[in-house]
Amino acid sequence: MIKSYGLKIVLIVTMVLLIFGVFNLPYGFYDFLKDSVFWGSIYIIYKIKDINERNVLIFIILFGIGIVIFNPILKVELSKGIWIVIDVLYTMIYGLFYLYCIKHDYI
Repeated sequence: MIKSYGLKIVLIVTMVLLIFGVFNLPYGFYDFLKDSVFWGSIYIIYKIKDINERNVLIFIILFGIGIVIFNPILKVELSKGIWIVIDVLYTMIYGLFYLYCIKHDYI
């Protein structure tokens, strides 16, 4: 895989948005957050789909689950407390993948 600075930007921006998701912000921000994580996950899967490594497959599955959870069209209705846990979990997933990409010189 050729280095992708777009992937780096998507990972960092999405992580920052997910961190802000744990705060009490206007409802419109959470719609934006869902859109961002949804499209960001699709972009990440598209960029890494050809890497033939087991760890990458695990990340593809996790980002695929994120696409379902953060889907802006078929919305998943959950309480604020559960969304906070999901936001923290996906911040960690994005962070781990960011570190994985740095280690393997993908970004």
